[in-house]
Amino acid sequence: MEQSFAFRPAKILAVLVRDFGIDNSAQPLSRDEHKLAKVIYGMLDRCRAGDEYEVDEEDDMTTDPDYVPENDNCVAVDAIDQLETQISFPSGEIVSLDRAVEAINYYRDTQKNTRSLASMYKKFRFIKADSDLKKLRLVEKQRERAVSRRDQFRVLNQLVAKSVKEKIEEGIGIHDTDIMLMALKANDQVGIRGFIASQSWVTDFKRIHSIVSRHITTFVSKRSMVNREHTASKATALVEKIKSMVGTGRGKVPYSAILNTDQSALLKELPSNRSLAYRGEKTIQRIVQSVSSITHSITIMPTIYADGKVCPKLFIVMKEKDGKFPSTFRFRSDFLVVRAGHSHIMTKPLLLEYIENCIVHPGMPPKTIFLCDSWSSFKDHESMKSKMPPGKQLEVENIPPKATSLIQPLDVGFFRTFKAMERRVYSRVLLENLDFKFYQREIIVALPAKTESGEGRNPVPSAGAGIGVASSSRINTCPLEGFPVFLSSPPKVISGKAEKERKEGKSCDIGD
Repeated sequence: MEQSFAFRPAKILAVLVRDFGIDNSAQPLSRDEHKLAKVIYGMLDRCRAGDEYEVDEEDDMTTDPDYVPENDNCVAVDAIDQLETQISFPSGEIVSLDRAVEAINYYRDTQKNTRSLASMYKKFRFIKADSDLKKLRLVEKQRERAVSRRDQFRVLNQLVAKSVKEKIEEGIGIHDTDIMLMALKANDQVGIRGFIASQSWVTDFKRIHSIVSRHITTFVSKRSMVNREHTASKATALVEKIKSMVGTGRGKVPYSAILNTDQSALLKELPSNRSLAYRGEKTIQRIVQSVSSITHSITIMPTIYADGKVCPKLFIVMKEKDGKFPSTFRFRSDFLVVRAGHSHIMTKPLLLEYIENCIVHPGMPPKTIFLCDSWSSFKDHESMKSKMPPGKQLEVENIPPKATSLIQPLDVGFFRTFKAMERRVYSRVLLENLDFKFYQREIIVALPAKTESGEGRNPVPSAGAGIGVASSSRINTCPLEGFPVFLSSPPKVISGKAEKERKEGKSCDIGD
């Protein structure tokens, strides 16, 4: 049986005095007694204000005399997912978190600040004492703090992700410690209490955003990084311009009249930077014929045409004492034009010699398109054109700075396979212990000639040129479909041809 009535505080006090008496001693209240008196006063004060208690006379509301708030096992949490799914109340009841949240909502769902203990007990029987209400309010605070903290972490994550993306797009190298600093700086705005940007947080952040540590393949200046889109657009424009020049109509040129040349340093010895070894070895040492040869270079300047052919002559510059070859050096080859200098670096006079000896020949077309990079000497178009014989025209097109790795055929598809063949010959000599001295002057100039001659005998047809670009570069941007870029297999093709000729008893110079 239930009844509803208004409490009269004075009557309640009279009953308490009757049952417990009055202590007139001078001893002051203890801390616990003072706290209990405040609780009782608060209850009576709410009653005096007009609050009503609903009391079920068939049940007893009990208190836990052994309850100590400091021993409550409910602690602060960092995220809502970490809240206990089962809540233990001081009166001994264990309820689900959802049930506790339902009780919290009911506790606050009133025109007054909160519902009374009796009202709560009527609907939620696990709320039997003030200690249970205190626990309920503590769970409420934890839940609010967890939801708020979760939102703060979401904002922090977005701020750090934005900062990391900006730095990566700017080309700035970042590490875990940098992410920690970004997170701490972002937290100055968010204000998550106790956040320290731990290593575990950084690890989770990288996993969520698919961020990993990668080897840096290329270092570039800040200016080129900022201007890369502009560089790419200029490179594309040049590609379209070259394509528009090809044809059979007036003012057009055939593929055989478009050439590309570039200089490249070639070490006197070209060992591979990798080798097979046993697992666990810390130091890997491999021999070379001459240690100084792996730090000194020659310059080679090959020429390739858009119809897939290689110029029959290779231009080579070698560093010699006083810039001259010794009188004992007697090397002649139809494939080579060899010059000495104080260094192996190309100069403008050497460039003009290259044009006279490698570009100009009796069968050259009336108009030649000369595609080259933006080296300062290549920009002197008038000096280059002055070497043309009467009736022959040379039109120079310079590839924009920083764009050679994107569209220059020699860079995209030639030099990599050229040097791969050199390395294959070098490895074969060391493996077989052959009497072949790479550091000797005659061998230094002969080997590139044989290599280029081998590639020249195996040009890639126009249909295969596009495949060559894709196989040798991530960026498939060749100026022309028929521009000669070589597949990654020429070393295998030429070696196979040499092996076949040896089996047939023929003399072979491109594979030996």
